[in-house]
Amino acid sequence: FIVFTTIQIILISIVTPLFVLKENIRTSDDFAKLVTSSLFVDKTLLIKAWFEDKNFVLLTAPRRSGKSMLLSMLKHFLEIPVDERGTFMERNYSINYKLFKERSLNIFKEELFFNEHFGRYPVV
Repeated sequence: FIVFTTIQIILISIVTPLFVLKENIRTSDDFAKLVTSSLFVDKTLLIKAWFEDKNFVLLTAPRRSGKSMLLSMLKHFLEIPVDERGTFMERNYSINYKLFKERSLNIFKEELFFNEHFGRYPVV
């Protein structure tokens, strides 16, 4: 029998292709755009799962199954907020903070984790 870790189960549910969508619906890999869509499914708890799982994660999936969107979600969560001049900003006033708060995303409800990790890491 096969034992799956939490991270594997989450990844399986994320990368399952969405064949139910109509062809004329445009998709995007930008988390900030997708989160405002009525089709958005909140998978932000994957961020916490990645931090808690000490193993490396290799994400492989078919085309158009959300891999780039997941990376965009991580970028919006982790990146240190700066203004247009490159000056560090208060995390609570950043566009990304508003994105997670106003949409009441699942990861925002995990207050301790959110406060410890949100906007604390340089992202390339």
